Amino acid sequence: MFRQEDQVRLAAAGAIINLTIAERQFKQNKPCFYQESSSQASSSQVHEGPPVISNDLFKELSGLLQRCLYQQAKVKEVVYRGLLKLVLVDPLTAGEVFDFLLPHFLKFYKEDGQLDIVQCVKTDNGKICVVEPLDDLLSCVSWILLLQPQAKSDVRSDSWASFGFSLTQDTEVIIKFVRI
Repeated sequence: MFRQEDQVRLAAAGAIINLTIAERQFKQNKPCFYQESSSQASSSQVHEGPPVISNDLFKELSGLLQRCLYQQAKVKEVVYRGLLKLVLVDPLTAGEVFDFLLPHFLKFYKEDGQLDIVQCVKTDNGKICVVEPLDDLLSCVSWILLLQPQAKSDVRSDSWASFGFSLTQDTEVIIKFVRI
């Protein structure tokens, strides 16, 4: 996955995200095992008890996604956009995704509320290179905060204020527009 070629890294990051999104979509569209009628299977074939469900793929692949956050800026962009798509597909994942991104975000967020932009760029042979696509990271984090279900969120509401985010009537309209 983490070969030298940029295209391989981009494809791998995209594949991890796409697998995670596909798994969430599958879980949402899959009929429950108890919805099948008994005429479809004999009583000896009907599964008794709850089905065994493994941890979700996001949790299982979070280590690989974490490694993606130490790759080139283009790989990080793919991850940030993909994580936002994941939250759009399943808003209940907002807390998990936020918890995943928070330690990375805090590397660039100072206690005084300023962003440490100096860490986001480097010079290489006289050229300025973007190391961290901070605009994509900020966009991802802010949209995740906006899209999370308010009543069922694992993210504490005071975390919004600590980063200068707050819901206003304008942002509530945006949320309604995005969900349509």
